[in-house]
Amino acid sequence: MSITESSPANSSFMERLRTAGIEPSDSAEVRLNKSLLMLTTGLASIAIVLWVAIYWTLGPVFSASMPLVFQLLLAGNMLLYLRTRNFDYFRISQLVVSHAAVDG
Repeated sequence: MSITESSPANSSFMERLRTAGIEPSDSAEVRLNKSLLMLTTGLASIAIVLWVAIYWTLGPVFSASMPLVFQLLLAGNMLLYLRTRNFDYFRISQLVVSHAAVDG
């Protein structure tokens, strides 16, 4: 089954996340780029939720605040991409947000 053939009714969450934003007119390389960036953004968001939950449970709330801000930026950027379908902006802004978080 190719990326464009899956139907939303029987797709898993991971499959829908991986194929979000893919257009039928996209080349195979662009589809791959979009699916990898969406999948990694979604997986990073899930990991951050776990990180924040563990840190809040253990007590250091300040240590949980920066990953929470990073997660909100990732989610907001993903929603903006799904609304505008501007992959070039999404790709560069994800790079900037990730770079800022690492250098932070």
